[in-house]
Amino acid sequence: MFFTKTALESALDSAVRDGNYSNAFSPFIDPPIDTVKSAKVICKALDNFELRTEDDYQHLNLLSQFFNNPTAKNVRDVFYERGIHLLVKHYEHLVLIEHPDHALIHQIVAIFANYEHPDTVRRITYAVASFPNGDAWYPIMDKLLTPENALYQSIIFELSSHAPGGDACLAFINALNRLIENDDLDSHPLNTLAGIEIFKTLPYNSSKGSVILADTLIHLDLLDEAYLQTLLSDGSFEMKLESARILALRGDETAIETLTVFCSSYFYAAKAEVYLIAAGQRRAVGETMKNIDFRAKARLAAYLSSVDQYAAVPDEISIYDSRELFWPPTDSIEEVWLLKYSYEDKDLEGIGMVGTVTACLHDEVTVGMDPDSCYALHCCYEMDLLNDPRCPETRTVEAGKALLNHL
Repeated sequence: MFFTKTALESALDSAVRDGNYSNAFSPFIDPPIDTVKSAKVICKALDNFELRTEDDYQHLNLLSQFFNNPTAKNVRDVFYERGIHLLVKHYEHLVLIEHPDHALIHQIVAIFANYEHPDTVRRITYAVASFPNGDAWYPIMDKLLTPENALYQSIIFELSSHAPGGDACLAFINALNRLIENDDLDSHPLNTLAGIEIFKTLPYNSSKGSVILADTLIHLDLLDEAYLQTLLSDGSFEMKLESARILALRGDETAIETLTVFCSSYFYAAKAEVYLIAAGQRRAVGETMKNIDFRAKARLAAYLSSVDQYAAVPDEISIYDSRELFWPPTDSIEEVWLLKYSYEDKDLEGIGMVGTVTACLHDEVTVGMDPDSCYALHCCYEMDLLNDPRCPETRTVEAGKALLNHL
């Protein structure tokens, strides 16, 4: 009986013959791998492939991408049982090359995080220690540090005992903070005497680093008063704000005064107000926050400075439009604002909306767009958040305007 080779099998023959895996397999990246037979071909390609020089990076890059595309459990099982071991073999060769491709290493580690194979824990922690820089660590840590991930406890144990450096460290701590805030961890792994000493050595000289480490302070009960006082006087704005939060809860007058000063700047006022109220110091908030336009700016500044956005306050916020209008997501009259913001160092500007929800629809709502169109897109966005059955399938200006005009 004769068996006809699939196109993927023919590509493998060509790759083995010519040594050019990229040319042979690139036509098959889309659509995704949807059969066990196809998955086995990819595994066979990895088994035949040899990583000899930097020129082979692109071949391994392409072959590893197939791991992101299984469409069924039995296809994923092939990659888990056969493919991961082959990918580990190439990874261990890759990291020993004199000038390895860091982006490729991060890509493979992301696959390890997704497949949750126990044999990859040691490889992941090695990559964290040896190749710690790059924004790729943020989605990797978010994937690893979820209770649903089989590697979750092992990764926390391995990395808590010796904090990694660079972006990997910040991504790790940021993911830990989220676990605490979501009640998925009872206590912060760094909230130990040894962990506190590690924390004190971490630099916060970048805006994102400053925000992440400042957000961590509230979870570290064992931080000593002297260290918090040092942050209050000499730390970054984010560190001053968060140390003042803790010290104000203890009745520290200087911390309360510091938070009152923060309330006079819309860049930090939203958080400062919350912290003063939590400390029983509502009167210390002052008069500025009673101005509704100022409050709107403060809400947008707090949103933009979060780690999920720009991890830094903008250089300027100005009112582009404000009005009262019937708002379909709440079926009531709402006061809303469109605010322009800019970051000089990023050469970036945009428009955010403050109302029932504070949000920026990056790449959708842009500077130069008329206010009605901005509101229309945000209306669709909020209805989608609410799973409102009236929400249009596609978020468009036209669909949003139809909702806003249907009284």
